[in-house]
Amino acid sequence: MYIEKGMGLIIPGLTPDTLGEIYEYYPTITELRVAAGIFASGFLVFTLMLKVAVPISLGEFMGKKEGAGPQIPSDRDLALIH
Repeated sequence: MYIEKGMGLIIPGLTPDTLGEIYEYYPTITELRVAAGIFASGFLVFTLMLKVAVPISLGEFMGKKEGAGPQIPSDRDLALIH
C-alpha cells in the first residue's frame, strides 16, 4: 500500500506540463527542518516506548504496590546473588 501511494505521489510530480517541460523540485530548508523534526519526534516516542516495553516483555518490570509486603526475589535475582 505504501508503494502504491508513493508512486501515486511521485509520478504526477514528474508529468510534463502542456509545453513538455518537467520542472525540478528542491525542498527548502524549512521543509527539511520540518521533516527532520517529524522523524526526530517519532524516534523519541519509539525510544520511550521501548524503554517501557522491553522490561515488561523480559519480566523485569516490577511496580511498587501500596501496602504490599516485601517482594519475593525471582530465580534470576537469586542467580545474580550467587
